Amino acid sequence: MINFRLKFFGVVLSTFLAATSSTLAENLALPENLKWVVLASRETLEEAISFANMYKDDSDGVRVVLAKNGRYAVILGPVKEININKVHARKDLPADAYLAGGKTLAETVWTPSKKAANVKKKSPPVKKRQRAAAEATISKPSPNLSTPDRKSISPR
Repeated sequence: MINFRLKFFGVVLSTFLAATSSTLAENLALPENLKWVVLASRETLEEAISFANMYKDDSDGVRVVLAKNGRYAVILGPVKEININKVHARKDLPADAYLAGGKTLAETVWTPSKKAANVKKKSPPVKKRQRAAAEATISKPSPNLSTPDRKSISPR
């Protein structure tokens, strides 16, 4: 009976934590008077962190965020500046830096204060689907194979 109660409590607790973590998700959308300075977009978390490290001492605070399109954005801010020409006056920023309101940003996955071990490593959902489709295609034997024992051939 005690085992059942412990298991039940564990299920209830994990369900509660899962529900509250999704409702407490980070909101990176900003009010009209604030903007993020988007410095770069990278395909992988490692590339984004490498780029962000160049700005780790910036007073506006650099971070890497997972965008809703599955890429990693390197951003500064938020800043009160809404004039892109004033942003470009900073010589240390990329020429293609731009201002964004944050509606397409999902969550912060890296800041300079986070240790590398605590970085959330998420594969973008699109990538997972593409990878799964590619693996499924590779693992299926071709119907045109003339090898009599094609079941013994294992995918690499």
